[in-house]
Amino acid sequence: MRLLAISEHYFPRLGGTVSYLHETLNALVSLGVDAELLVPGPEPADWLPADVVPPAYRLRWIDAHYPPQGDPDRAQRYRFCTRVEQAVTASVKGQAPPQLVHVLFGLFVMETLRTSQLRAAGVRTLATVHNLPPMECARIRPDAAWPARLRERLRLGAVTVKNNARLRRNRYDAYVVPSDQVSVLLRGTLPQAEVRVIGHGPTGA
Repeated sequence: MRLLAISEHYFPRLGGTVSYLHETLNALVSLGVDAELLVPGPEPADWLPADVVPPAYRLRWIDAHYPPQGDPDRAQRYRFCTRVEQAVTASVKGQAPPQLVHVLFGLFVMETLRTSQLRAAGVRTLATVHNLPPMECARIRPDAAWPARLRERLRLGAVTVKNNARLRRNRYDAYVVPSDQVSVLLRGTLPQAEVRVIGHGPTGA
């Protein structure tokens, strides 16, 4: 199988998402999958931590002017999405097109990647949904003063509406989630979706 994977996060950022996609792709390559990963660039110096196994998959940095540290701004995020769309389209039209496109991390990419065109070209699409905002989006302590809590509740409500709209904009052939909780939430937003629960990390299976 030829897999073209995409992530909005990658090394030198550290965290569970990056570890998940790196270990998942290395495991897939060991099973015989031909995998390539598109990640935001420019490529930073010394991006791979010394204690991390090098990628067995091919890696392509998509230059979207991401900052070397901190989060990218909205324009940089959408620039990455636009350039990913161009790269995916070129790959599909190439001599060895992917059979599967998998968004391993990124609601912005999930929002903008035109899966209907990929489906028409015979390419299946898959997306991993790690959580559904407003999960992990809070900015204040639970015991903050009530005016702050009220403002936060309104902000999180807006976050929920926006990100649900992102999820609904394009239909993927299947979705992978890390827990039953996320599965229930995702089915509430996408009731017709095919959702599979696959926990993060090695299972021994």
